[in-house]
Amino acid sequence: DLQLTAAKISLCPIEKANIYIDLSSYYSRYNKGQKAIESFEKATEYVNSKELLSFSPTLYIAKGDYDKAIEYFKIKNYPQILAEIYLLKNDYKSALDYANIAISKKPENANAYPTRAIIYSNMGKEKTAQRDFDKAKTLVQDSHYKPEVKAKKIMMIEKMEKNSKSYYQDYYREMKIKNNL
Repeated sequence: DLQLTAAKISLCPIEKANIYIDLSSYYSRYNKGQKAIESFEKATEYVNSKELLSFSPTLYIAKGDYDKAIEYFKIKNYPQILAEIYLLKNDYKSALDYANIAISKKPENANAYPTRAIIYSNMGKEKTAQRDFDKAKTLVQDSHYKPEVKAKKIMMIEKMEKNSKSYYQDYYREMKIKNNL
């Protein structure tokens, strides 16, 4: 068995990549962000990065490497997170475009509305921002979630609303500190 595994690893690039992806996950779990990123980048030497969609490149955001994060989140097709990244870059037009895409894909998804509200708030459009915060709360209240989950989601939306100008900067700063980046 050990010889077969060794042979697979030596011959199959995806097996080598998987080892580094597992290492990346391990390092990420134990708040070793730089090592997680290095392991992921080593995996990309063995396979096309499109094949590594299990990796979550949020550590690139925390590190402030927005262009690298954008590259991977475009591959993963996550418009809401792309909206967050462009917001962090102060590119409100692109941020708003991606937030609108996220909402158009899943208009019942309460998570995308606070992101767009924060973008509007940063653009000085407070009334429009408030409508999106209210829409998110309504979607949560009307959802199938258990009451305790609804309460937590509403609290999160209210936290985002209260700190709308700096919510994502604070969130990713905490992630950067936690992961020693």
